[in-house]
Order: sequence, then structure tokens, then C-alpha cells
Amino acid sequence: MKVGDLGVFNNSTDWTIIDLVGRMFVITELMVQEHAIRVRMLDDFEEILFDSTEILHYAKILPPDKK
Repeated sequence: MKVGDLGVFNNSTDWTIIDLVGRMFVITELMVQEHAIRVRMLDDFEEILFDSTEILHYAKILPPDKK
């Protein structure tokens, strides 16, 4: 993962952050020493801070377009 990557939160119902299901985000900051990732939601520009391993469970990074 790197800054600028787009992702989407899983549509699974077996996890607890129901408010994020299906929402898209962009990674805005990687905090390596804190093991954290800051993302900005694309629908309302809200910023959320996640543990770097937590976000891997809840979301998937979208592959970049190949042109």
C-alpha cells in the first residue's frame, strides 16, 4: 500500500464497522512508526485513522488501471 492508492471496504456483514461497508477511500498518509494508515473517504471527505493490519482485514486495495 502507498499514498494515493484507492480502496473499498468489504461488503461482508461479519464485521462490525457497518457504517463503512461499500465505501471507497484513498490512502492519504502512511505512519510507519505508529503502524497506522490515514484514509479519506471519497463520499464525504471524512478522515479515519486505522491500524495498518486492521485495514487489511476490513478493506481491499483496488488495482490501478493499466493503460
